[in-house]
Amino acid sequence: MRELRQDLWSVKACARVVTTNGMCRRDGSAIMGAGCALQAAKRFPNLPRELGVLLRSDGNRVHLFPAYRLATLPTKHDWRDPSDIDLILAGVRQLVDFADQRGWPSVVMTRPGCGLGRLSWAVVGPQLASVLDDRFIIVH
Repeated sequence: MRELRQDLWSVKACARVVTTNGMCRRDGSAIMGAGCALQAAKRFPNLPRELGVLLRSDGNRVHLFPAYRLATLPTKHDWRDPSDIDLILAGVRQLVDFADQRGWPSVVMTRPGCGLGRLSWAVVGPQLASVLDDRFIIVH
């Protein structure tokens, strides 16, 4: 994996990864109220509704949105809780599989679970480095 000091939306890549949680609002739309999830929801107004449908049918896992060139990566089950490193690692393994299947040469994402998820990059980074190859760009 590579690291860049840039914005998630300014890096050229085949796919962008937005970190999420597994919660839905009463209307069925995914809760995307902070961080890069909120940024994605503002850029793609139908995304919370579309993600909510997938969360209810397929669970809290990586979901792909080809129309937006976007994937979601769950870092926590409930938005109020700290991020879960096991959930993150399961998700990044799914991302690697999707990148392999789809031939993605570049995927950009933020430091998952760090920041609002309250995990330390000193803990998360080395674990991701053992899973992600140089196609994956981590921005901060």
